[in-house]
Amino acid sequence: MQSLRDFLTVSRARIQAVSLASALLGPSMAASALSDLLRTDVLLFIALFYITVTFSCNINCRYDMDVDRLYKKDLYFATKRLGKRLDAIMAVELVLGVAISLLLIVRGKWIAGGLGLLGIFLAYSYSAPPLRVKKRGVLSPLPVMVGVYVLPIIAGYSVLSTDFPVMFWLFLTGYFFLNLGINMVNIAEDTDVDERMGIETLAVRIGAKRTLKIAALSQAIGILAPVSLLIFLNDNCLLVMAFCLLALFKAIQVFHEIFMLSKEEDAVSAAKKGGKRLPSWFVTTRYPLLFMALFALL
Repeated sequence: MQSLRDFLTVSRARIQAVSLASALLGPSMAASALSDLLRTDVLLFIALFYITVTFSCNINCRYDMDVDRLYKKDLYFATKRLGKRLDAIMAVELVLGVAISLLLIVRGKWIAGGLGLLGIFLAYSYSAPPLRVKKRGVLSPLPVMVGVYVLPIIAGYSVLSTDFPVMFWLFLTGYFFLNLGINMVNIAEDTDVDERMGIETLAVRIGAKRTLKIAALSQAIGILAPVSLLIFLNDNCLLVMAFCLLALFKAIQVFHEIFMLSKEEDAVSAAKKGGKRLPSWFVTTRYPLLFMALFALL
């Protein structure tokens, strides 16, 4: 039982619980009916998404033990207790991820399969040597942002349609910045520990305060997501409109909260305070967008 708890800890189970929106948004935007979301290729894609995200979380814990020992002790001790079993688990995840990606390619979903393989590579390169992109300054957020918030939307959409209109790309741009703003708070809260360990993240290079300011700006640009999604869906259903307004309200609210954090004198402490709100920020900004797409299918 302890091993299961440890695995859930190093897999960021609480954060993954709010990731279903990223897995379902693409297919929901491309679907013609709710039943389309139960197609075999869609289910294969969702499985691939969660396997890749879990692999990414696990390998991050595996190579961040020295950092986690100082600040995120729950991750450190869970990783330490799992020991070599974690390496075996990651090997299984890697094999399954590659196998599902190749299966999608064989089934004619080459965009989804190809992006799946790219996502696995990004997950590995972010944390593991020799690339270990997370310590390369300005580039450090890119593997997470592209691998979690861009590729899954494109891949999920491509499973049901390969027609990508302009509004799809505008939505994707907004969704990217919406999540980047929140994710940069997470980067800022680790500034002191990363600096001590010689890990040059974006926040270490430019400072936690500037990172929070960029996070607020990114969140403001993210307001494009609900607006462009409403135009993309072209649906005047009251529920779709209601969730669009909710998405707009929450995006503006989170922008304000992050902006206020950036005004505090001790930016690192402010970011740590904001870091506790990350799960709720992700839920309240993502799920209204998903519900917009789902209710448009009714």
